[in-house]
Amino acid sequence: MTWRRKIRVTAAVVACVILTCCAAECVLLFYRRYHPYVQEQGHPCFGRMASPMDTDETRSPPVILAHRGSRALNPENTISAHRSAIEMGADILEFDVSLTKDEELVVFHDYDNISALTNTTGTISDYTVAQLANLDVAYWYTPDYGLTYPYRGSGMTIPTLHQFLAVFENSSVFFNIEIKGYDKTSALKLYEVLEDFPMLKDRLTVVAVSCDVINYFRRLSVVMLLMTSFMRLSEVYYWMFPPQANCWELPQYTGSITLAHPALISTVRSLYSSVYFFVVNSEDEMRYIYNIGADGLITDRVDVAHHLLEEMGWKTKISQPPKTQYYLPIPKLTRDHTCTGMLCGVLNPIVAIVPPIVVMWGIVSIVVACLVNIVLFALKF
Repeated sequence: MTWRRKIRVTAAVVACVILTCCAAECVLLFYRRYHPYVQEQGHPCFGRMASPMDTDETRSPPVILAHRGSRALNPENTISAHRSAIEMGADILEFDVSLTKDEELVVFHDYDNISALTNTTGTISDYTVAQLANLDVAYWYTPDYGLTYPYRGSGMTIPTLHQFLAVFENSSVFFNIEIKGYDKTSALKLYEVLEDFPMLKDRLTVVAVSCDVINYFRRLSVVMLLMTSFMRLSEVYYWMFPPQANCWELPQYTGSITLAHPALISTVRSLYSSVYFFVVNSEDEMRYIYNIGADGLITDRVDVAHHLLEEMGWKTKISQPPKTQYYLPIPKLTRDHTCTGMLCGVLNPIVAIVPPIVVMWGIVSIVVACLVNIVLFALKF
């Protein structure tokens, strides 16, 4: 076969594959949109399930996820922080669990750097639960960039997961539990703790960065609702390799790619999943996230988010002021999350110039062209 004919064959096969993919996607979208079974299902995390047919009148009220409790207002992941978040109107408590030296789970985020919050150094796995109970988890909390440390020496400690759930078991709030680290033992221990709280099975979502960990937990408990939280994000990656999850937690941006976009939300809805964006702390960004149709946002400022939803008519005003003491941060706390994965590191500079849809089909075309030429070579054309 001449090189001209090889080019024509390759181009024809690539075109056929692309057209077939487009046709298949149209069929799947049609099926997902009009299948009657899915329309009546409950929302996998809160309320009714997200639907691509939702309008402003039919969509469930957006939810507020308290990031590590009211992290900007109280020492993060403490009982006090989460209690004040509930008082300020949080719908879901978002917190992290880490594995200790004696293989118990504690509510703590920076499992590999305990000095970020406490008066000691090391990692969570270096200490037993008994040792962690003697640490001051509010040692470095400051609302004014180091001028004061109002909770230092107040007796706040790192709670175990069992202690934490026991405090909030009888509340109406939902739970978003993220397993930190890559040890499957954490998933096993989480499953064992949750067995002691059977009433929570319909009020929680399990999150993990590690696919191995979340898949292991899924095998342990098929009745739990699961969410996969990836840091290796891009529109291309998600389109080509959609995660098997009920909910998606996404940053607003990954490098030059804007994930907080109506088109991406529409794609997530077509999979009948819900989408939350993190970490959103400014009122302008919150308003944008809610207006483009997101199901909720993860924030350090529950008070700001709830006040905004009051203005937008999604929430009712809280009549009772919070009973838990808290400090307003000065200035306003902001966070910038972006992707740090290798795939996005390669794709981000490209999509800064070329639209993601072009990159996506370019990758598909290159892969198909390579496969066609391998087959032609094998057949000795």
